Amino acid sequence: MMASAKVSTSLFSQTRLVFLGICICLALGLPGPLPAAAQESGAKAELVKLEAEFSEAFQAFVKQVQAAKTEAELAALPAYPNEYLRKPFAPKYAEAAARYAGSDEAIPFLLWLVESGSVLGPEHALPAAETLIQNHGQHPSLETLPSMLYGMDAAKIARPEYAAPRNKLRAAGKALFEKTPHRSVRAEASLLLLDLEDGGEKWTRKQRIGRLQQIIRLYPGTSAAEKAKQRIERLQILEVGSRALPLAGTLVDGSEFDLAKQNRIVVIEFWSKNCGPCRKSLKETGARVKKYDSKRVLHLGVHSDSVPLKTVAEFVEQQQIQWPVLADVGPGTGFGPIGRMWRLKKWPTTYIVDASGRIRFADVHGETIDSALDQLLNEPAK
Repeated sequence: MMASAKVSTSLFSQTRLVFLGICICLALGLPGPLPAAAQESGAKAELVKLEAEFSEAFQAFVKQVQAAKTEAELAALPAYPNEYLRKPFAPKYAEAAARYAGSDEAIPFLLWLVESGSVLGPEHALPAAETLIQNHGQHPSLETLPSMLYGMDAAKIARPEYAAPRNKLRAAGKALFEKTPHRSVRAEASLLLLDLEDGGEKWTRKQRIGRLQQIIRLYPGTSAAEKAKQRIERLQILEVGSRALPLAGTLVDGSEFDLAKQNRIVVIEFWSKNCGPCRKSLKETGARVKKYDSKRVLHLGVHSDSVPLKTVAEFVEQQQIQWPVLADVGPGTGFGPIGRMWRLKKWPTTYIVDASGRIRFADVHGETIDSALDQLLNEPAK
């Protein structure tokens, strides 16, 4: 019994460490080898110093994770490491941006503040974005700014209290579009404005594809045009109302699953044990499984990652996941073959398929899933 508990705790520690490492590295972009600050001067030296301090804070946090010996100690660590690590640095970056105000040397400090908006809120991020556009709107490095602004809108999914008002994000996107002389920046701003357009969620598939095709025609060869092409491809294959793609395989308990044979509503959640937001989503799914009759609604987890089947099975057992999980194991890194066929772009991604096998809801989250299920369950039998 003691040995079993020790193995379980070790697995939990490793899992949490992998999650934190991947989540933080992807979200924050840890700096590589840094030149000595003494060899630099002015803004560059200050930027190098802040990056080094952040790297030290990250390493200290990793040591806290490694030092935790029990599940309780791990649970006591910050649930949002991205926010925990960035928060004390926001005032420092804001002060540095103010010191170099009006100079292009302020740009990296301001961009850092905008990028942090999705995890720290719009307090520093929106003023930084407005300053960037007003003082540096013609600089080519602002190509990344629109996606950062959209991150503050997307924050409403996981952290609604940190989402920025859409009208202010739209105003910033429009101002950038009008001021920049660079096609690549204007293309990204166009994509942002498309994403933030009021009523856009009610567009038909044809309307959405038409708007994306317009970006492709106007800005060929840009990264925004490539993003638009990828979105169109996904819409054409997995549109709401279309037949669900094949989804069959071996579950972690050894039984076989085939979506085509279910004859009931199926909630399909693509996730990974190495995905931070997936942890919250899995807890919500656990509550939802208890809420809905399994004879009418089946919840299926698809672990689409390069993690081996055995590791996925251990994680499922350790987390006491009580619904079917299919291990969609991919080669190397990235999504598994089912995830790639379903044009998966991120974890978690949830589809709801009705009893006839048609996709009725796509990329839904949280309470929206409950509302969708209530709607489907109340539809008259056909």
